[in-house]
Amino acid sequence: PSGGVVSVNAAKAEIAVRADRAEIDRCALHQLAAGEVLFRQGDAGDALYVVVSGEVAVIADGPPRVELTRLGESSFFGEIALVTSETRPATVEATRATELLVFKRAAVEELCAAEPALLSVILAAVRERLVSRLIATSPLFQPFAGDERQALVGRFRGGLAQVNVVQSIIF
Repeated sequence: PSGGVVSVNAAKAEIAVRADRAEIDRCALHQLAAGEVLFRQGDAGDALYVVVSGEVAVIADGPPRVELTRLGESSFFGEIALVTSETRPATVEATRATELLVFKRAAVEELCAAEPALLSVILAAVRERLVSRLIATSPLFQPFAGDERQALVGRFRGGLAQVNVVQSIIF
């Protein structure tokens, strides 16, 4: 599964550029063993995570249980719960030994205030991941074959107008 690779790759580059020494000092390092669950779907969310090394699987608990994507080095996740203030929409589990940088909500808010472009990247990733999850898990999209499904996805992923509206409401 590829769940939002384009937005995630853009976001990886943005976070790498923005994460200077001051931001790194405001985060913590968290280690996971292979098979260890970081959080479960439905848990409260108060942090954004960046994969330093290793890999995690993002899983919709279902039923049925569906692996939405895998995220490796420099990928980030956890932004949906931060932006929406809802519970975690998926379970995250290490597929192998993994190290994560953990940015608590306050640190993310400070980063976004200092670098507004970062907020746009995070919001674009939220939209991409929510659409990908809907396509992967909703019975509504199951009858559509490859090209039809991609055309429908394209409609959901249209311009950035929705991101700008959400940005003005949230921050």
